Amino acid sequence: MATKVEEENLIDLERFSGWKRLLRTTARVVAFACLLLKKTHRATNVAVRRKEDSWRPQKKTQKPTQVAVTPRQEKKRLYVPLEKEHLKKAELLLIRQSQNDSFASEIRNLKAGKPRLDNSSRLKRIDVYIDDDGIIKLRSRTMKFRGEERRKMNPIILDAAVLNERTPPEEVLHTLMTEVEHIVNSRPLTPVSMDPDDEESLTPNHFLLGRSCGAMTPGEFSETDLIGKANWRTSQRLADHFWKRWIREYLPLLMQRKIDGRATSDPKEGDVVMIVDATLPRNSWPRGEVIKTYPGPDGRTRVLDVRTSGGVLRRPTRKIIVLVPGASSRPQEDVLRTAGENVSDDPKL
Repeated sequence: MATKVEEENLIDLERFSGWKRLLRTTARVVAFACLLLKKTHRATNVAVRRKEDSWRPQKKTQKPTQVAVTPRQEKKRLYVPLEKEHLKKAELLLIRQSQNDSFASEIRNLKAGKPRLDNSSRLKRIDVYIDDDGIIKLRSRTMKFRGEERRKMNPIILDAAVLNERTPPEEVLHTLMTEVEHIVNSRPLTPVSMDPDDEESLTPNHFLLGRSCGAMTPGEFSETDLIGKANWRTSQRLADHFWKRWIREYLPLLMQRKIDGRATSDPKEGDVVMIVDATLPRNSWPRGEVIKTYPGPDGRTRVLDVRTSGGVLRRPTRKIIVLVPGASSRPQEDVLRTAGENVSDDPKL
């Protein structure tokens, strides 16, 4: 006879409209639980003291005094603000629940002390561990840095999700898909010259429209534009969301951390690179040349200077994608082709 144990989540996330409301509600529950626990410990201590005579204070007997009886005053219910420790405990509780829903097998393997995760695990390509709070975190190379917060050094691993409750109208969705198509087709295909007087690099829009169509966005948009009758502003704000996800999720995949189990080399001086920055306007592809690197104590480069048409920028290597390696860079076979070289120069084609 086999039994199946089904675990039910303590918190129903569908009952809350936002993260802040969910966090504060959970913090109230945590604060109430801490208050009950404190009262339980206090009652236990009082019971122990009453049983033992040594805990009883020796007081002198005094004559009872006359006390004036006053009508009982009604106590007003006061608002008790949330403390930071309760908010922190609530956040950790929600994170643990999310990780248990998404990475249950990984948590069991890590707690069992297995050095490697299963091949079917989505976390097999990264180095993770469980901290003292039971949270899965990334063991990154930034631990060599000094003076940074612990949470920034080892970020928490959370599962990604796409909200599908808000369905845009057909016209807004069509405009959004058009903007997304334009963003994808504006990416460079050929090496970019460092001379501002040279012609611009080829993009898919050159073959579709005959020009790069590097038009600027019609303005700045905020989250309030997602609600209202101005559908064109809604579509533009949704396009901004796609641009940020395109920069944050897709472009870093072009720079592989490991090739065939081997760690790739760091960017070197003379490399032509692309800067990944989600804060830039849409369809902006800043490129430049690495002019100086700053190796860390372990010899790995994490910060470098890039010379662009707008000046010299200092950026971390995690926001850099190598387009064309320089003469002093690593061998060509270790480089992931991202934007490419001319196909006629490829000996394999």
